Amino acid sequence: MGAGEPMKRSGIAFSGMAISCFALWLAAWMALSWPAIQDDALIHLRYAENLVRFHSITYDGVHPNFGTSSLLYVGLLAAATYLIKSPALPRLISNLAHAALFGGLAWLLLTKIPRPSRLVSLLSFTLLALLISPSSIRWLDDGMETGIVLCAISFVAWLAFEESRRSATTRRRFIELTLLGYMLALLRTELAMLAGLASLAIVAEQVAREGEFTLRGCLRALLRSSHLVIGCLLACATILLAMGVLLPDTALAKAEGIEAWRRVLFATAVVLTSSFAIGAGLALFWLVTLGIVVLRRRLSASTVVVNLVFPVLLSLSMLRGQDIQGVRYLLWALLFPSIWNILTLGLREDEASADGAVEDSTVDIVMGRAAFVRRGVDEGTRFEMGLVYAFVVLLFLELPFESRMMYHVLRSRAATMREFNGQHLERLAGLQGVSMDIGYIGYFTHARICDMSGLVNGRAVARMKTPDRVRRCAEEHPEFAFGNSDQLGALTSYLAMGGWRVCSAYNFGNLREPDTHYLVAPPATADRVCRSTGVAPEATETIDTLLHRTDLPAAEAVSRFPVAGQPRR
Repeated sequence: MGAGEPMKRSGIAFSGMAISCFALWLAAWMALSWPAIQDDALIHLRYAENLVRFHSITYDGVHPNFGTSSLLYVGLLAAATYLIKSPALPRLISNLAHAALFGGLAWLLLTKIPRPSRLVSLLSFTLLALLISPSSIRWLDDGMETGIVLCAISFVAWLAFEESRRSATTRRRFIELTLLGYMLALLRTELAMLAGLASLAIVAEQVAREGEFTLRGCLRALLRSSHLVIGCLLACATILLAMGVLLPDTALAKAEGIEAWRRVLFATAVVLTSSFAIGAGLALFWLVTLGIVVLRRRLSASTVVVNLVFPVLLSLSMLRGQDIQGVRYLLWALLFPSIWNILTLGLREDEASADGAVEDSTVDIVMGRAAFVRRGVDEGTRFEMGLVYAFVVLLFLELPFESRMMYHVLRSRAATMREFNGQHLERLAGLQGVSMDIGYIGYFTHARICDMSGLVNGRAVARMKTPDRVRRCAEEHPEFAFGNSDQLGALTSYLAMGGWRVCSAYNFGNLREPDTHYLVAPPATADRVCRSTGVAPEATETIDTLLHRTDLPAAEAVSRFPVAGQPRR
């Protein structure tokens, strides 16, 4: 037995124990927050159920439209509805995706990197800790396709990194990566950009390693690495044939043009900061890994390309004036380069260099790396290890505050899901409703919904400005409305709502400010709408009280207006 065998066994035992503790922590938070779900997830579920019933991508069952951000996710939900019929189905699938992401990355980072250094191991465990933070439960277990997207891009990062180290591509691997590229574009159209940059990174690395800087050499590498792009092009062709357009209506409805670039930049900063570990934490982690890559002189052309993913995404969002409503739109662009950087640092020095040479430099000596290679494994300098340890300490100091905040948000959203599920809103099917957050109210009522956000009422509506969409919805003479006080107040600019009854209030848990939504109805339908929530209309107050008190805290609003069939207190 070698001298290092006991140390190796103890390292494996520690890794196993740490992974087990991480898994228990993740499972506990999943159970604690069940069945909290994002409003948009129920839009996908209604599309999925209508796909099964009508064999078409349609929200209302009548008019085909492209109001879903992920065709593949809708198809997956549709298939799952044959086995499970529940409004919590999207939450279950996102839980499974989150668990697969954690398990897959643990396997990749801790077993596929040969002889990882202490630095690489520490970075790997830190990334896993970020992906099980309480804020990750909010954004990866919200019933959306985010967890599936992160699983896919993690797989792409691994395969593309391996491919960049090879001088030839087998037919099997080419087909696998083509299929993966096809899946990426069907998951979210913007992931085609990731496929293009990943293919470019492979080309850059192969050309540099082979030293073929001629046009013929570049074309050969380009053709050999075109698999992901070919898959995305095939997926785009499929979308065009099926839907007639490439971008979903949601992308049009949430874009305000280049004049809104400052708002996009500000919204990105707010979204990252308010998402704690999974937002600002992951962004800072990416910069830490990039900084260490630069210190180690591992900044190859492929690494430069990969680390441009987030800046390119942000630049495109600013050009389009795209509304950034949550960190899920940014996570994949932060996770992909983070994984790539860790894999780069996991290479031995002779593997990282194109010609196999390892040279000391003045920077190496100053940073304490005069004899930094031990048995071909770079253990990391004190400065590099200290940088990562400082990040870990910062994460642990932030974790109690984040846990407390996320606990209240997730429990509130779980209670809201139970409230909707316990009412009989299906009795409103056939009525005309209006809302700006249509997920919950549209799914549970199965009513005709005029969407003031412009997501599901067709492409022409998606192109309208928000005031025009609100006016259009008011002109449809809604028989009930659903929204917070600001949204309902905007509706009153075009619709006389005096005497409307507040049938129920729902606390949509939010981090920055209360977001209480109200179900209101005019006198003509108040009896039917209010009784569907378990409340008699005479026991309710009018909307006038609500609109004159827009400063009500969530707790007081819920106490003033009936919730989930409970009598008003």
